[in-house]
Amino acid sequence: MDFGKIIKSDGDIQLAKWSGIISSHQALEQAPDKKGTNPFTNEEVLFSGEGIAFYLEGGDKVGNISLENGVLLTSGVPMSICSELAYSLNAEAFEDDRS
Repeated sequence: MDFGKIIKSDGDIQLAKWSGIISSHQALEQAPDKKGTNPFTNEEVLFSGEGIAFYLEGGDKVGNISLENGVLLTSGVPMSICSELAYSLNAEAFEDDRS
């Protein structure tokens, strides 16, 4: 699946719960904070990795999942993993057309 969405029907997915799943799941790795430069001001900016996970296959980063507005948006993550994560969050996984 190229893109997916994991949604709770009874409210938002909470950052604390999602962070706990990231740290305990073998195929997920917490995204680090990273530095960048604001192209308009040339000031250094810190982009938070909070709520973002890399999906790993054989130790390689092949996808990602980010918590945005209480919903998990996935890219490059198989539906079987999305469904597993949704189950642990009492949520549902859907394919998402973002083309």
